[in-house]
Amino acid sequence: MKNTPAPSKRRLTTRTLAYSALLCALAIVFARLAALAPNAFSRYSIDSLPVYLAGLLFGPLAGGLVGFSADFIGCLLSPFGYNPVLSVPPILYGVFGGLVRLLFLRRVPRRSLPWICSGFVPPVVLGSILYQSFALAYFYRYDPAVENSFRDGVLFFLGTRSAQFAVVFAVNVLLLCLLFKTGLFASLRVWPPKRIRDAGKITDLAGVESYFAHLRLKGSVPGLERIREMLALMGNPEKKLRFIHLAGTNGKGSTGAMIASVLTAQGYRTGLFTSPCIERLNEQLRINGRDVTDAELVSVAEYVRRIASKMTAPPTEFEQLCCMAFEHFRRSRCDFAVLEAGMGGRQDATNVIGAPEVAVLTNIGLDHTDFLGDTPEKIALEKSGIIKPGCRAVLYPSDPGVEETVRRVCNEKNCPLTVADFSRAEIVSRDLSGQKLILDGEKELFLPLLGEHQRKNAVVAITALECLRDAGFNVSESALVRGLESVSWPGRFEIVRQEPLFIIDGGHNPQCFDALAANAEEYLSDKKTVALTGVLADKDYGAMYEKMIPRVSEFICITPPNPRCLDAEKLALHLTKRGAKASAAADIASGVEKALALAGREGAVLCFGSLYSIGQIKAALNKLN
Repeated sequence: MKNTPAPSKRRLTTRTLAYSALLCALAIVFARLAALAPNAFSRYSIDSLPVYLAGLLFGPLAGGLVGFSADFIGCLLSPFGYNPVLSVPPILYGVFGGLVRLLFLRRVPRRSLPWICSGFVPPVVLGSILYQSFALAYFYRYDPAVENSFRDGVLFFLGTRSAQFAVVFAVNVLLLCLLFKTGLFASLRVWPPKRIRDAGKITDLAGVESYFAHLRLKGSVPGLERIREMLALMGNPEKKLRFIHLAGTNGKGSTGAMIASVLTAQGYRTGLFTSPCIERLNEQLRINGRDVTDAELVSVAEYVRRIASKMTAPPTEFEQLCCMAFEHFRRSRCDFAVLEAGMGGRQDATNVIGAPEVAVLTNIGLDHTDFLGDTPEKIALEKSGIIKPGCRAVLYPSDPGVEETVRRVCNEKNCPLTVADFSRAEIVSRDLSGQKLILDGEKELFLPLLGEHQRKNAVVAITALECLRDAGFNVSESALVRGLESVSWPGRFEIVRQEPLFIIDGGHNPQCFDALAANAEEYLSDKKTVALTGVLADKDYGAMYEKMIPRVSEFICITPPNPRCLDAEKLALHLTKRGAKASAAADIASGVEKALALAGREGAVLCFGSLYSIGQIKAALNKLN
């Protein structure tokens, strides 16, 4: 059975009374003090707008009362006195505003503003033109002694009032659009209306997880229309934030984490939005390095769910996560939000923002070719969609075709482009605790993230921070040192256990596997290395595993917890055909146990292939400790 709202149970609050009184006062002012009256029978006034808004924001009863009160009090202030018959049109404005509200209580139309504006039409036609024309003709033109006086009066008022209200209607619609576009009513928490009953309300963390698990089943749907509509209903929280926006094939998360860590060290309140999560959804929304708390997550998820439930075409899982991030960062009054694109750039849900302070393009390679294009240049063009007039752009050095594509986009949008210079940073020492860099031949930095690729990501992050400094923001040398040495980015060649060494890496495409192979050569060449690995079926796993086969003693294959997964048996068969020693585990927990036993105390277990497996791997490992 369908849940239906129960408008009759809506409580009359002090705030509702206060706002209704304010709208009533505005209607009186507009009717009596700010109206244009070129002659005795025409009056141009927007007094109907506050009455309509009272109904729209607080319901038909409130709207009708505001319409009646404004007309009654206004007439007492006029020389003509009060006529109850002529109170019908202002009451109709409030009532029809309330009827539009009831529509929104059930389901928000996909394009909300046309519906809001259309609520003006019935009271204009039925009340202000037809009804009032007949009433005025009767009171002011009808003379029983004069033949056809009533008919002539009706025609006169119909003619004069139709032109008058065409102008007033256009002005009212324009003002309505401006008021809703600014997000004024959303910021005052009076729009969009809340359902009075809602069985799907999120009250705890399990509810958040259940809600997003349900959304995940719907998959990804192209287009930014849904998220733009939803953000408008939320009052456009993204417009109240400054962004550093990152897109690229690899390194977005690590680079974003470095930028956020330095900005936090500088004293800025910094939000970081990344995807996907490794263990808990909380990880995707961070402020100053701290995951969003369970209570904060429940609050912002319920707010977003409530808005989405009123839409005809609700946003997808990732789109709603983006909305949650924008709202959480707004509530937390972040100075900066570091925003990682999910996939692509131009059509990515994160790209609803305006011009970021800096647009960062990390390493670009072939991935998601079905969606983004089958050449690096096509993918670069798609990811360059985050570059907008008014921002500065930073690029990870790439092949000439990619660089030329990005330069062309920057020239078209008149955005200065800086290509990061990897020669600026030299590794002087490294071990499993991190690596020491010398920047520009003199500045010593420590980076706890391992690998040559992280040195390059650090240079990209530093270049982006220097662009911020050039834009007038304070980013000191000491903040750079402190921010980089304290950066944390789980799931990227992360050491989670000693004896045996247990390393987790989220690498899941050929470029990631190149970096992983280099790290394995650098840090694990003296150890027996057992791979615990699983991959998604839509990845180029044939090319991905080529460089890892010579560096691994044995592969234990697992099936990632994702609908797009490659079955462990199929992956084991593929690796065996390539000459590797490989077997399939029944599940992730048994795979962890088997890999630990094979590695022994002196060996190493290297987990890689999919970010989606990491949470279950860590959970299985914790049970064994």
